Amino acid sequence: MVLILKKEVQKTNNVVEQEDNDKYRQLLVRTLHSCSVKFPDICTTVIPMLTEFLGDIQSEMAAVDVLLFLREAVQRFPKLQSIAIVHLLETIPSIKTSTILRGSLWILGEYCKTKEDIQSAMHEIRQSLGPLPLVEDELSKQNGEEAVKDEQLTQKFQKLVTADGTYATQSALTSQYKGKKDESEKRAPLRKLLMNGDFFLGAAVASILTKLALRYSENAANQSRRNAFTAEAMFVIVSIIHLGKSGLPKRPMTDDDLDRMQLCLKVLSEKAPALIHVFEEDCRRSLAALLAVKQKEEKEIEVCLRF
Repeated sequence: MVLILKKEVQKTNNVVEQEDNDKYRQLLVRTLHSCSVKFPDICTTVIPMLTEFLGDIQSEMAAVDVLLFLREAVQRFPKLQSIAIVHLLETIPSIKTSTILRGSLWILGEYCKTKEDIQSAMHEIRQSLGPLPLVEDELSKQNGEEAVKDEQLTQKFQKLVTADGTYATQSALTSQYKGKKDESEKRAPLRKLLMNGDFFLGAAVASILTKLALRYSENAANQSRRNAFTAEAMFVIVSIIHLGKSGLPKRPMTDDDLDRMQLCLKVLSEKAPALIHVFEEDCRRSLAALLAVKQKEEKEIEVCLRF
C-alpha cells in the first residue's frame, strides 16, 4: 500500500499543474502521515521523499502537511530525528515561503542535539540571511544602485545595435527598474522575507538561535567556543532587530516581535535557569501534550467508526 502511495506522489511531480493536483497531493501526504504513525518502520523511506515538497512553492498545502508529519514523527519516534534533520538541512536552501521555512527551522532548533547538527543549522540560517550586518549590507547595495542610476541618468538614453544593423534606444528608467528587480530576486530567502516585513519569522529565528546556542553550550567542552557560538547567535538576532528598526523593510517590525527577540537576547546574556528551562523543556512538553490529545481524539474516532 505504501509503495502505491509513493508512486502516486511521484506521479504528481510530473503532472503539469492542474486544478486538483495540489489537493490530491495533499491527500496522499496525509495518508502517508497516518500510515507512518501506525507503522514507524516505513518512515525511513517516506521522509526523504516527502521533504522534497518543502521547497516546492506550488505545493504549499502539501508542504504544511509534510511539516506536521515530520514534527509528529520526530517527537514520537526519537530514532527518526537524525534522518529528518539530515534531509531538512538539505532542503532549507530551496524553501522560499515563510510558513514552511519557519516550521522547518523550528524542527531543527528543537531537535538538533549534536554539535555537528547545531553548527550545520547555524550555517544554514546564516546562508539564508546572507552577509551581516543586514542593514549595512542593504545600504551598501542601495548606494551601489544609486551610483549606477546616476551614471545612467547622465546618458538618458543608451544606443543599442539590433540584429539588422540599425540603432535602437533604451530608456535609462527601464535599466534602473530591471536592476532593482534583479537585486531583489538575488536576496537570500530569509532576508527577502524579512525585507518584506515578516518579522514574526524573525522572532521565530531568534527563538531557534537561542535554543541552538543553549544546547551548544551544554555539548561543547571548550569555553571559548561556547562563547563564540553564543555571540554569533546574538549578533544575528541584533542584526534582525536593527533591520526591523531601520525603515528599510516594506512593513515595520511590531512591538510583540521586538519584545520576543529582546527576551532571547536576555536569555543568552544572563542564562537564568528558569528561562533556560522554558526554552529547553517546556516548549517540547507542550508539543508532547498537544500530540497526546490528538492521538486520543483519533482513537476515539476509530472506536466510533467501528460501531
